[in-house]
Amino acid sequence: MPFTEFVLVWNWFGRFQSNPQTESTFGGPMNQLLYSLSGAQFVAALVQAALAGGKLRLFKSTLAPTPSTPLADFVTDEADFTGYPAGGTTIAAWLAPILSSVSGYEINSPLVQFATGSPTTVGNVIGGWFYVDTGGALVCYGTFGTPQAMQVPGAGLDITAKLVFPTGG
Repeated sequence: MPFTEFVLVWNWFGRFQSNPQTESTFGGPMNQLLYSLSGAQFVAALVQAALAGGKLRLFKSTLAPTPSTPLADFVTDEADFTGYPAGGTTIAAWLAPILSSVSGYEINSPLVQFATGSPTTVGNVIGGWFYVDTGGALVCYGTFGTPQAMQVPGAGLDITAKLVFPTGG
């Protein structure tokens, strides 16, 4: 069963990015916008609380999402293989902020395991996952480098999302 860990970085403006860049409210790019260690821990705790109760969901490989892809497109291409929980899996709570091996602090989702049922009457090829908060807003998504086949009884997919809040330096 493949295990996938996604690392997303939370930037100052509250958006997830896999390759963070900074922006200025004064109309131009900034050289750097950095968290202190205590600031990274503070923001990680805020995001941890905000994400509690949301749903981790899977989408089929027919979707090639971009940052502007609306939630409706993810829902249209949501997985429906035998054994997939309709609407995804609820993550009651994210794990507490810890020092990141990358920089600053991180929060991690608990391990979420998806598995096909037996007999498998509907199979999918999965392109990635998306996270929807309790208010129904699309928060973030991740794509697999290689789409994952969920087409035979017992096929499985393990996912842990890691959100990093880096410090400067």
